[in-house]
Order: sequence, then structure tokens, then C-alpha cells
Amino acid sequence: MLSTNQKIWHLINSDESLKKALRLDLVNVRAVAKYLITTYKLNTSLDSVISAIRRYEDDDELKKEEKAIVDVFKDCIIQTRNNLICVTIDKNSFSELFSIFKNNELEYNSRIAKGTNVIKIFVDKEDYLKIKKKLGPNIKHVQEGLGEMSIFLNEKVSQMRGILAKIANELSLYRINILEMIICVPQFIIYVKEEDMLKTHEAIIKFRQGQFD
Repeated sequence: MLSTNQKIWHLINSDESLKKALRLDLVNVRAVAKYLITTYKLNTSLDSVISAIRRYEDDDELKKEEKAIVDVFKDCIIQTRNNLICVTIDKNSFSELFSIFKNNELEYNSRIAKGTNVIKIFVDKEDYLKIKKKLGPNIKHVQEGLGEMSIFLNEKVSQMRGILAKIANELSLYRINILEMIICVPQFIIYVKEEDMLKTHEAIIKFRQGQFD
């Protein structure tokens, strides 16, 4: 069972705006404690929550982890693509899909994510037409108008906690919904609506530059 400290720290870590407000000393600790108790219906005393928040702010290990994540993003490489399509096909079509790749019928930068029940492939319009021609009856869903952002970090990320949460939290501050994500460490590939690409790029660039306002 999680201790009070662990519970409070988890809640703070999952709320990037709150974490930033605490870091910049923009909010009163007592007010934050009341907010957490009310919002998450915590069966914990106000003093216990206040104590946990203060320990969170003073915890050197957490500060080191936060700084390490920020530092690893400073050297990241970002690539973007627009006008992409996500094609969802039946899981039993994998061999047919693989043969299309094997025969070099699709562009090299097409991407595949295979789940338990379906396969998703991210392609441009030209490749979508090829897939539709060969696998038409097995296509379950098509989502057009996607933008892709690839974030290339260094190999250190495989030993670090919180990278994925950090990306998601930063984008949530900009009201950006991550539609799909593919992870091939040290590369993180994010799919959003095409109209959200500018905000997505801005969010990651600001974080990379250490801008937290």
C-alpha cells in the first residue's frame, strides 16, 4: 500500500501545471493540500498532505530526476511530418501486410504498431491507396489528417523513469490530445491531429529550451 507521501507525490507528478506552480512558488502549500484532498477525495489529514508536499519540494532525488529529464531533452532531435493516415486492419492480415513491405511496395518511413486484436499502419496518401487496393476488405478503420512528431533522445532514456509521462504532461498543458504513440527507444513517435502540430512543436521546443512559463 502506498504511503501518504507516495500518494501525494504521485498526484503532483501527474499534474504538470501543479508541479510547475510549486516549482515557481506560485501557489500556497496549504491551498494545494486542500485542493488535492478535495479533488481526489483523500482520506488524509490536511497536515499530513502539507507535510508530504513540503517533503516533495525538498526531496533531492526528485529534483535530480527532474533535472535529468530536462537535460536529456536539451539535445533531442525533432522531426515532423504532416498529412498522414492511420489505417487499422485486422490482426490476421499481418502476413499480407508484411509481404507488401517485403516487396518494397511502401515507402521506407511507413510505421506499424501491432496490438492483440488489430494492426495500425501510419502512411501517406499514396501508400494508403496501395494498402487499400491490396487489403481493402480487411481495413477496419481509417483516420486521416494526422501529424507525426519524432523525438530522438539519447540512449540514456532507457535507464530513466518518467520520460513518457513528461511528454504527455507537457502536451496536456497545451490541450493537445495524443492520438497514437509508437515507442522505439530512444525514439518517441507521437501522432496528433494535423491542426495541433504547431502547438505540439511549440510545446516540445519550449521544454527543450527549459522554458516552463
